[in-house]
Amino acid sequence: MVSIIDEIIELDRQRIRAMIGKDIGKLDQLLADDLTYIHSNAKKDNKASLFDAMLSGAASYRQIDITDVEGRDFGDTVVLIGSAAITVSSFGVRTAVNVRFTNVYVQRGGRWQMAVWQATKTHA
Repeated sequence: MVSIIDEIIELDRQRIRAMIGKDIGKLDQLLADDLTYIHSNAKKDNKASLFDAMLSGAASYRQIDITDVEGRDFGDTVVLIGSAAITVSSFGVRTAVNVRFTNVYVQRGGRWQMAVWQATKTHA
């Protein structure tokens, strides 16, 4: 039997593929309308500003490799904690960053959506 943690990790994989592919339709389903997305440089986005950055070329995600994911189930909330190696381009300038992240999924109206992403740069 698949655990809720495994289901949310799979949803997060779908989110990552959608971010790399700039699949705004899929992201619209996977991200909560009241999303708070805090980048490793402390820039804060909401759902609309994240989509704007992706569509304008200010944030083009090239690769996101997630490792060491742990999940905590709190009923209608699941928290994922892990590491990620992220390659992103901003108007053609590529940057690679390693982060630790906290990622919060909430269940609303029978479906799970990511409501919070918080990333902190690491040195490795």
